[in-house]
Amino acid sequence: MIVPAVHADAFAALLTAHPPELSGSHGAVTCEPGWSWRFSGSRDFDVWAVTAGHGEVVLDDEHAALSPGTVLLLRPGSSGAAEQDPADRLSVLYCHFRFGSASTPEQTSSLTAEQLAVPVRVSQLDRDHRAIAHLRALVDLTDEAGHLAHVHRSVLLQLVLMELWRAAPSSTDALDTRIARVMMAVRSEPGRRWSLAEAAALAHLSRPHFSRLFTSVEGRSFRTFCLDVRLGRAHQLLSESPMSVTEVARALGYPDVYLFSRQVRAHLGAAPSTIQRVSRNRANA
Repeated sequence: MIVPAVHADAFAALLTAHPPELSGSHGAVTCEPGWSWRFSGSRDFDVWAVTAGHGEVVLDDEHAALSPGTVLLLRPGSSGAAEQDPADRLSVLYCHFRFGSASTPEQTSSLTAEQLAVPVRVSQLDRDHRAIAHLRALVDLTDEAGHLAHVHRSVLLQLVLMELWRAAPSSTDALDTRIARVMMAVRSEPGRRWSLAEAAALAHLSRPHFSRLFTSVEGRSFRTFCLDVRLGRAHQLLSESPMSVTEVARALGYPDVYLFSRQVRAHLGAAPSTIQRVSRNRANA
């Protein structure tokens, strides 16, 4: 079943107006020999992630294989069945929840179709995907009591849902994960001179495809992005560290401090020494 696209603002509004709350059991289990699962007319939501083993599931007439990284999202009224491979039993993480102000199934059913079009029913993710890591962290807090543990579990549940939304192909404005991977790598090493070939290889794309996709997604070229990141880091170091202008230039890979100064002035509107002086005067005021 194809889930309608959900804009980030609509999904954020759902999480804000109806914060998800645990509504029943949650935990981790290795399914017993002979295990199978039949469910019909679910009364709440259930997020269910496979961490080991293999099997098959039919969820509201959608058939899917189960393997490490498979995540199911059952909604109120969902029905289906799951089986495991007897020779490779399933291990799963699971969590039942409802949206906060919809404390009963009847109230949940009053939420709009768009609100309930939160992440796709079946997702195949990497086994170490952040959605699964957050679900595992939530389950690890099962036996902790107190208000802080309750708040922690609620925050983790929201993170699970947000990461599932970001991973959903129907999400209209989630950043392409291939582009996000490259952007994170550049930000982690702002002084490195990334070539287009290196970036494309990291994204598992050809250079022309990567270049077009990056510009389409970011609205600027990859080269411009790298320069913006580098000079953004330069501003941070000039403003917050005791490093000299020459030391900042060298740390960011500039063999020529004069080139560094020209680029800073052109892009940040002031000379490096001016940025440094203004920042230090403000700190001493």
